Amino acid sequence: IYAKFHVPAGSLVFDTNLVSENTNYGFEYFDNSSSATISSVELVNADTVKITLNTTPTGTNQRLRYAYTGTPNADAGAQPAGSPRGNLRDTDPAISLSGNNLYNWSVHFDKTISVGSSAPVSLSYITPNVYTKNTAIASLSPTVTGIPTSYSVSPSLPVGLILNYDTGIISGTPTATSSLSTYTVTAANSGGDTTFDLVITVNNISPSSLAYTSPNVYNKDVTISPLIPTITGDDTTYSISSMLPTGLLLSTSTGIISGTPTATSSSNTYTVTATNSGGNTTFDLVIAVDDIISYTLSYLADTNGFITGTRHQSVVSGSDGTQVTATPNTGYHFIKWSDNVLDVNRKEINVIANLSVTALFAADVLENNYSAPLSLPAAIGSGLSDESISMNESRSIGPLTNSGTNILAYINSQANFQAPESSNNNQLASHSLSISNLNLATNIITLTIASTPQTLTLQKGETKLIDLDDDGINDIKVTFADVYVNRAELTVKALDGVAPLITSDSASNTEAVIKEELSLSTKANIALIKRLAGRILLQVETKGQAWYLDKISLERYYLADGLSAYQALRKFGLGITNNDLNKIPVAPTSALPSDYVKSTGYLNALTNRLAGRIVLQVENHGEAWYINPVDGYRYYLANGAAAYQIMRNLSLGITDANLHAITVGQW
Repeated sequence: IYAKFHVPAGSLVFDTNLVSENTNYGFEYFDNSSSATISSVELVNADTVKITLNTTPTGTNQRLRYAYTGTPNADAGAQPAGSPRGNLRDTDPAISLSGNNLYNWSVHFDKTISVGSSAPVSLSYITPNVYTKNTAIASLSPTVTGIPTSYSVSPSLPVGLILNYDTGIISGTPTATSSLSTYTVTAANSGGDTTFDLVITVNNISPSSLAYTSPNVYNKDVTISPLIPTITGDDTTYSISSMLPTGLLLSTSTGIISGTPTATSSSNTYTVTATNSGGNTTFDLVIAVDDIISYTLSYLADTNGFITGTRHQSVVSGSDGTQVTATPNTGYHFIKWSDNVLDVNRKEINVIANLSVTALFAADVLENNYSAPLSLPAAIGSGLSDESISMNESRSIGPLTNSGTNILAYINSQANFQAPESSNNNQLASHSLSISNLNLATNIITLTIASTPQTLTLQKGETKLIDLDDDGINDIKVTFADVYVNRAELTVKALDGVAPLITSDSASNTEAVIKEELSLSTKANIALIKRLAGRILLQVETKGQAWYLDKISLERYYLADGLSAYQALRKFGLGITNNDLNKIPVAPTSALPSDYVKSTGYLNALTNRLAGRIVLQVENHGEAWYINPVDGYRYYLANGAAAYQIMRNLSLGITDANLHAITVGQW
């Protein structure tokens, strides 16, 4: 007997948890002579229950009942023994407002059993069927005699394939491999059912594009770097057409070839095959094994030094040597190796040739045969500031200006500096300059300038222009001014037109100015401080010193020069999005960055909230803007010098008495 239900959501299930299990899940068979009883009850698909009787019934008034009969005087409900109940419900996923499941349970019924058409027979499908993972199949349609009302299958079809319970059509795209298996399809109606055994296999996608590094030449008794294949495809196993050279092994699961060849072998081709259930692909790998080849490394020293480490080394081809150090005698220093390597320590990597090099040394510079170093000469370059860098030293010489810096340095000395870059609106960026060679006979120097490395040579007295940021615009100029014994004097200048800022108080007096102001401070005038927060204040009764009154800390900071202004950008800068920045109007007299986008509308509330702040354009290149609380405009601060000039121009004069009532901040 097949009972087909209307299932509004999900599929039919027997629930023996929420409802205590009843005999035959609550189903009963009845006729006037009790000619048959139920032997089994099962779900055959999402909406059909199959009830099997122990014999063909002969009685009249044949009926199928559900949740119908109970024990007299038994308590009602889902759990009490003897209550009329059934276990059939759907799997509707809906949840009530209180968090409970809203399953639909079958109501009790008493239905006359109608004898339908004859049971279907002769069910069949095309079989066997071999499919490919991730490839849609051509639909499998059944042929059958009779009129089935439902179809079911056992076990479940491969993942991705679906049986239509009404039509019996199988379709879909298999998404996982499956070995050859038999699936029993059942076609049924009220008169009975018929079955067919359907055979299906799902194979993997055939592998392709197998490749190794090839050809390969190895040395006997030297462990090889593993050969790792590249391939398109899954679940592959590997095999090879002939034995690899003795000592080399192929992993059948990964395809990796590794090991140590223990015998020589001429160049041969080995066909590697990668296989899965969908097919295979091959690659011809060429391998040769030569006898051991060794190379000699010889490290020599001139008469003014010696070699620390193994001076003569025999190294197998492709292997690494051991480190040696060029060590000078007393009174001498290392210059370079004869192959122009400048590092005092060296170790050869992946040796594939013989090598013989000599360490070169030079005498230390002494004065009047005493051991004290010579005093530095007075600078002869055209720069306004002087820097001296010791041998092998790397240190900062600060930001460059167009007034220039004189540098006295040895070979291998490195000067680290900041210079304006034309591609970034003359913002300061970090770079370095090092002397890689100095020919004292010809007075020619070789320099390396980085961050983007570039090498240049200059004769004494020559000047060259340098493009630091590769935008076709020169940023600095370097002059080879002179040679002092075995050192070179260079003058390096910025080309952006920024002059050093000099106020009545030089940078060296900054600490003294702050110390003096701290001693003159009076009780803080909070009302005055809040009223002037965010302003630049000019000390008109003294020396015209500039101060920035930070809107957050409510402390004043001394702006002695361009460097102080740049520090203010870093300390007080507030990140802002381009969208918000465009809501603040630009001053008509302000300079503009190269990628400036005109504002489309202004927001007074945002301008008022940020008035007196320094904001950084974090979505571009960190461009800095000062929002003037007086006119509500923003002013572009291209660099430290520009920042200092704008702050001076927008400053407010203040008396000493009022200034001393504002707390002094320190960097």
